Amino acid sequence: MRKHGVIPALFLWNRLIYSFNASGLVFEVMLLYSEMTACGVGPNVFTVNVLVHSFVKVGNLSFALELLRSFGVKNIVDAVTYNTLIWGFCEQGLTYQGFGFLSEMVRKGIAFDAFSCNIVVKGFCGIGLVSYGEWVMYNLTTGGICKDVIGFNILIDGYCKSGDMNYAMELMDRMRREGLVPDIISYNTLINGFCKRGDFFMAKSLIDEILGSRRKKDFKILSGNGNQKEVEYGVVLEPNLITHTTLISAYCKQQVLEETLSLYEERMGNGILPDAITYSSIINGLCKHGKLDEAKMLMMEMERMGVDPNHVSYATLMDAFFKAGNSMDAFSLQSLMVVRGIVFDVVVYTILMDGLFKAGKPKDAENMFITLLKHKLVPNTVTYSTLIDGRCKLGDINGAESALEEMKEKKC
Repeated sequence: MRKHGVIPALFLWNRLIYSFNASGLVFEVMLLYSEMTACGVGPNVFTVNVLVHSFVKVGNLSFALELLRSFGVKNIVDAVTYNTLIWGFCEQGLTYQGFGFLSEMVRKGIAFDAFSCNIVVKGFCGIGLVSYGEWVMYNLTTGGICKDVIGFNILIDGYCKSGDMNYAMELMDRMRREGLVPDIISYNTLINGFCKRGDFFMAKSLIDEILGSRRKKDFKILSGNGNQKEVEYGVVLEPNLITHTTLISAYCKQQVLEETLSLYEERMGNGILPDAITYSSIINGLCKHGKLDEAKMLMMEMERMGVDPNHVSYATLMDAFFKAGNSMDAFSLQSLMVVRGIVFDVVVYTILMDGLFKAGKPKDAENMFITLLKHKLVPNTVTYSTLIDGRCKLGDINGAESALEEMKEKKC
């Protein structure tokens, strides 16, 4: 178009800028914006919001703030612009600074909304100030912003992570009293919180509540033609994959294998198909109980069900095979990962290093460590411990000390 002297309209530029941003190409976003302005096309609020978002999501808050200031002078900013910047500050733990932008919005006559409130509340919960986040929500909603389920879910999650499950449950009751109906995220958050505490009774009772067997129903009475009928107030809740995966994973971590398998079979019978995370959790549970044949069969079943094993599935089974002295099957899994194009992470490389040392292949183990570094991966404490242990067992004390010094330098 431009070669023929036709300047694209603003909406076309915006569409391109948005697409580049969605693809994570931040440099190209600014390059395209520069070309747009060079063609004499000025930005609108949508353009500005995409530009600010592109820099916020890569952590470049100073440049995003500079954009807000420059476009703010021209009145080409709105609540979305500020919300994006507040989100960026909160994501980096700078919640107080993010909170300060609300005052600036008021001064400039830009109304903040429930999104602004929830972003700040989540920010305070993220830095461990859950009660302060609740205070912020209370004060902002008193000022006219409507409370919503999302805000309550953020607080419930915050209190669950801080271990205050009683208050988290109380918040869900308060939601109902204030005319809001908890959704599946509310329940999943609480289920996850109870599972992490090992309180499977409460977790299962919440699932029963979702299913309706022990759910407290909120309803209103409608009358007409002398008849009364109960109509459920709110939405019909159905447990989703996250609900079941949370409970199954928790059972596996507690090594309650029978309950895990029972729950798995029950969910399969109800037509709820597991995903890679669920399968990986059960494979992990089977491996911890030494049931490697069953774990191997489950991975085969996983593939028959059309679920592709991920690097966690392979790593779990590979590690178990190495520990059981079955290096042949472990190396077969490694070959499968390569053939299927599954990317190795630090955990996989560490497992292979450990397995190679145990299989009497120290040179291959050392080469695996070098390959890890070549792929720009950062070794962790377990990686260095594996390397040190392997070298010590070979009598290479100098090499072990060298790895220890390197580990200290990198503060692993």
